[in-house]
Amino acid sequence: MMSNFGPSGQTQLFGRPAYQLDAERARAPIEVIAGSADEQFFAENYAHAFASVTPPVSVQLAAGVSHMGVLSDSRAVPIIVSAVRN
Repeated sequence: MMSNFGPSGQTQLFGRPAYQLDAERARAPIEVIAGSADEQFFAENYAHAFASVTPPVSVQLAAGVSHMGVLSDSRAVPIIVSAVRN
C-alpha cells in the first residue's frame, strides 16, 4: 500500500522527508485526518511533521478513533465533512 498511496522516495536516506517535499508540490490544499487512537502510526506527531511545509498542511485528529476507524467511525465524519466543504 505504501508504494501506491505513500509519498515518493520511501527509501530515501538523507535530505528532507519525501512526504514534506510531496506536500509542497501539491496543487491543492492538504488536509490530514487521522484518529487520535491510531494503533499503526503516531498520529499525535503529524502536526509537527508537517509544521515546516509551505503552504501549510492542516492536521486534524478525530478523538478516540483508530487507524481504520477514521473511514467508518461516526466521530470522524464531521471532521471529514468539514475538510471536504472547505
